Amino acid sequence: MPLAFSTLGAPGAGPDEIVRLALRNGAAGVELRAGADQPVDVATPAARRAAVRGVFDGAGITVLAVASYVRVCDPGPDHEVVDTLRRHADLAAALGAGALRVFPGAAGAGREGDRRAVARLSRFAALADPAGPRILLETHDSHPRGADVRAVLAALDGVAPGHPCGAIWDVLHPWRDGEAPDHTAAALRPWLEYVQFKDGTPDGVTPLGDGTVPLDEIAALVGERWWSFEWERAWHPHLAPLDVALPAAAAWYRSHVLGRVTPGPPSPR
Repeated sequence: MPLAFSTLGAPGAGPDEIVRLALRNGAAGVELRAGADQPVDVATPAARRAAVRGVFDGAGITVLAVASYVRVCDPGPDHEVVDTLRRHADLAAALGAGALRVFPGAAGAGREGDRRAVARLSRFAALADPAGPRILLETHDSHPRGADVRAVLAALDGVAPGHPCGAIWDVLHPWRDGEAPDHTAAALRPWLEYVQFKDGTPDGVTPLGDGTVPLDEIAALVGERWWSFEWERAWHPHLAPLDVALPAAAAWYRSHVLGRVTPGPPSPR
C-alpha cells in the first residue's frame, strides 16, 4: 500500500522539487498534473518528457498517474474528446505512468453523460495500445458517487470487454454527496485502482483531523492499493504549503493504513 501525493498541492513546483518532497516524506509515487503551468502537458516535446521521466526514475519515484482535465461525460464532439484522451495517454506512456486520470465533467450528469462517456471510452479502447496506461475515472463533478462511476464502467464492460479503464475514489465527493463509504467501496470494487485522500467538511478541505470525512472507515474498506494525498493548494492558496501538510498526511497514512492489523480485501487487479 504505497503512499503517493498529487502535485495539485505544489503549484509551480518542478520535477526536482517534487522528488525532494517525496523523498523527505517517504512517498513512493506522485500524481503528476498535466497543464500549461505544470512540468508537462500534451505540448511538451519528447526530449523534455524523457528528461522529466529521468528525474522520477532516477529517484525511484513512480509516476502513479498523469492527472488530466479531460472530461469524458460533458457535451461536445466525441472525436475531440477521444483525440484529447489519446494525446494525454501518449504523454502518460512517455512518462512511464501506469494511469491517466480523467474527470466526468460538471455538465455530464444523467444518462446522456453516461452514454457519451461509454461511447468515447469504448472508441478509445479500440485504438489504445494494450500496454498503455489505464484510464481512470474519478468520483467528481457530475459523477461524485461510486454509484455514478459504476454506471459508466459497468456499461463499458458490456460493450468493450477488456477495456483499459478503472476508477479513482476521491474520498471527499461521495461522502459529501451522501454516499456511505461502504456503498462507495462496493460500487467501485471491481474497478478501483487507488484512493485520493484528504479531510474536509461539506464546505471545503481542511487539514487531516480537522474535518469529518470518515477516513478510518475508508481505510478499513479499501485494502492494499495506492493511497494518494490530494492537497488542494492550487485552488485554495490560503492553505499551508504542501511541505507543511504532507508530513501530517504521511504520519496518518503510516498509522491508519499501514498500521492496520486487518487489511481490507486486496485489489482485484
